[in-house]
Amino acid sequence: MNYFISRNDQPYGPYTLADLQRYVASGNIFVSDMARSEGMTEWVPVFQVIGNIPVPVAAVRSAELGLSRDGNKLIVTRGAMLPPYCVKCAQPADGAPWEKNFAWCNPLLALLLILGLIGIVVYIIVHHSARKQMALIVPLCKEHRLARKTKLWVGSLLLITSPLLIVIGALVNKDKVIGLGFFSFLVMLISGAVVLIQSQPLRPKKIDDQQGLFVGAREPFLQFIDSHSQSAFGTGY
Repeated sequence: MNYFISRNDQPYGPYTLADLQRYVASGNIFVSDMARSEGMTEWVPVFQVIGNIPVPVAAVRSAELGLSRDGNKLIVTRGAMLPPYCVKCAQPADGAPWEKNFAWCNPLLALLLILGLIGIVVYIIVHHSARKQMALIVPLCKEHRLARKTKLWVGSLLLITSPLLIVIGALVNKDKVIGLGFFSFLVMLISGAVVLIQSQPLRPKKIDDQQGLFVGAREPFLQFIDSHSQSAFGTGY
């Protein structure tokens, strides 16, 4: 099967899969380039085609990808692709990446709801119409992909079991148990929500029409982005 490559709307090819792997390994084709086989109808990133092969640093160009950092925050330009390195440890990603359609809305809207200045119906309508969205494929290594799944299970378990003491207190008709149940309900509810939020490898702080600002990426990945944001590499095929 032959593949075609697209970079900056300029087509190249055709190439065999072995050709793609060899050119990526040499740095002539970038994992951010788009690829399509003769039987495919849509373009996909090269890293989804080449399989699990070592990718040299020269094949990842942060500035070209539209990535940069602002302190501990990751800035992603709309349409940008994250390189195939775990956003937590910067090790080569393996397995299925985490695909997420992130949504963000100005937190002042939630504050107006809490203060009682707007009703829940108005909040839902305004939130749905004003929110900004950005779809990202977030690469993870095996260790951090497993850590995410563990947090999801723990957070979900805390939420599901949070009203348990209230139910037990109601069944035995004990006011003290019910009171303790309400306290544990609040603690477990908040803890579960926090764990579920922390299970997301990246979390949006702001999304607008040009870019998204995310937290959650750790220092090794941010250093990787920062150190290559100004790098220049060869582009010959």
